Amino acid sequence: MTKPSISDFQGCSWKGFDLSRFVTDWKDTRQPGLAVHRYFGRDGGEVERIARKPHEAKVTLAFAGPSWRRDWLPIAASIDEDPAGPLVHPAYGQMQAVCQGFDAASSVFG
Repeated sequence: MTKPSISDFQGCSWKGFDLSRFVTDWKDTRQPGLAVHRYFGRDGGEVERIARKPHEAKVTLAFAGPSWRRDWLPIAASIDEDPAGPLVHPAYGQMQAVCQGFDAASSVFG
C-alpha cells in the first residue's frame, strides 16, 4: 500500500460540509501587506511590511452523477443564508472563512 504524501491530511470542509470528494482544483494566495512610501523629488522609495493580507483560497468543486443536485443545494443554501463559517483547509487546518459566492458555475449534460 502506498503512503499518502501528506501524513496529517485534515480533509477539506466548510461549515461542516465535507468538500473533499468534490474538490478538483485549489489555489491559495498568501501575501504580505506592503506600504510603499515614495517621496517628491527623489527616485525610489521605501517598502514597509505592515501585515499579511487576508488569505484567499479559490476552490473549484465538481458535482456529478445522479446525486449532484442533492449534494449541491444544501451548500448553496448555506452560502445564501450566511457566507461566513469555519473552513478546514487541507494544509493550514481550521480557519474562519467567508465564501464570496460562486463564479462561472456551469453544467454539462451528455
